[in-house]
Amino acid sequence: MSDTQQKSKLVSRDFITIGIFSLIMIVIQIVFDSLMALSAIAFPFTYAVAAIPAGIVFMYVVAKVPKTGAIALMSTVVALIYFLMGAPGLMPLGAFIGGIVAEAIISSGKYKSFSRNAIGFVAFIAIWWFGHMTNMLFFAESYIAEMTAMGIAEETMAPMISFVNGPMFFLVLALTLVGGILGAFLGRRTLKKHFVKAGIV
Repeated sequence: MSDTQQKSKLVSRDFITIGIFSLIMIVIQIVFDSLMALSAIAFPFTYAVAAIPAGIVFMYVVAKVPKTGAIALMSTVVALIYFLMGAPGLMPLGAFIGGIVAEAIISSGKYKSFSRNAIGFVAFIAIWWFGHMTNMLFFAESYIAEMTAMGIAEETMAPMISFVNGPMFFLVLALTLVGGILGAFLGRRTLKKHFVKAGIV
């Protein structure tokens, strides 16, 4: 095996890095899920807000493990953990598919093109978000049942379902895309300002 092939292959420390930052990504999402769930109207915007700090995590993994399969593996870990946690409906599937799409986009730039890395991250967040939204759009009754079983009042769920099933869906989508873009740029800025100078990446 050539040196180039060896360097492009994921190794044990890469798996450790991906595992750690997959967990950080999940913690960020759970924290914002919990905070935004305090308002039925705010909750659909969770991904738009969480995408901003999540962008730092995502772009760090791209920079630290610039190898084909890194982002696909991270999204698989995220999706699997959410699935094991009993996340509702298609949300884990959205994370998984979003990661595969992001991997295809980022790999096409060999993990070195910021524009493709940013587009990949936006795609990841948007598809993950849509996976969650499908629960409210197409499986509202079962979603309400799952959420009430987890302790969320049905009275809280009703306005949320109504909100995302109207024209406001497109506003939530637009802001989710904007959040993804901001997250990507914040990630790049943070990497340059802190991690690169510290010699971490």
